[in-house]
Amino acid sequence: MNIAAITVTYHPDLLLLEQQFRQLEKCLWIIVDNGSQIDEIKQIENLIQNRSNCILIQNQLNQGLAKALNIGVDYVKLNFELIEFVLLLDQDSAFDSDAIKILESNFLQLEHQNKRVGCVGPRLVDFKTQQQHGFHYMRHGLWQRIYPSAEEVQPIACTNINGSGTFMRLAVFSELGGLKEELFIDHLDTEWSFRLIAAGYLLYGIPQAVFDHRMGEDSFKFWLLGWRVWPLRSPLRHYFLFRNTIKLIKLPYIPTTWKFWALIKMQITLLVYCAFNQQRKEQMKMMLKGIREGLSR
Repeated sequence: MNIAAITVTYHPDLLLLEQQFRQLEKCLWIIVDNGSQIDEIKQIENLIQNRSNCILIQNQLNQGLAKALNIGVDYVKLNFELIEFVLLLDQDSAFDSDAIKILESNFLQLEHQNKRVGCVGPRLVDFKTQQQHGFHYMRHGLWQRIYPSAEEVQPIACTNINGSGTFMRLAVFSELGGLKEELFIDHLDTEWSFRLIAAGYLLYGIPQAVFDHRMGEDSFKFWLLGWRVWPLRSPLRHYFLFRNTIKLIKLPYIPTTWKFWALIKMQITLLVYCAFNQQRKEQMKMMLKGIREGLSR
């Protein structure tokens, strides 16, 4: 057992959490709860009570995804000397146990090829739409995604790894100082990926490792020169998303290409939600608040 999986919970779907429980039998599993209700905590305790490799850490309040993950990794460092790797997980990701083995074996194979690997990540597929998230990369001034086929077996060099399923050496996480806690939730993975690259590390997507994952809180379809599927996020999530986009734009190690396309995406997001979302007034209010606070801090 040389892998520690860290899952942050906040009012979790217990069925999805039970799936993670079953698939992480051979890993140390650290659950960091971010202020869920008493009955929810009791359900988590009942789930893990008979397994010695499961540990629950309780935060009384929601301290954000970044801080909760850092707390989980710090606990591992202090208490488990033999752990070499950490796997960062969202509470709403589901996967087969083979996916973890595939991530680890590809990571070690890349290292054997003398690659300075920062982290690897799985192919994420939205559980509702069955659309895959893809792997981001930059080329010729464009911020693009590649969507590997189900038959693809080779690791894909990329520029960004989505947070859930991030697999890395514990030593690298510690070397770079963990996740940026002031971001709270959105763009943690973006900032972390670019910080790794700035430190000389490489990122790879592993197509054979497949995670079912929820893109946003839900999704909705709308027609704009064809049918589009867009992640549905609350006004509060858009506050964090817009605020953190501005924060990242101000950081020197974030590539100009990402900054340019992030600004374009912000404008598109604002237009889509104002045109197609029933909460358009609250959405715009929180988006603009995020922009203001991102600029002022």
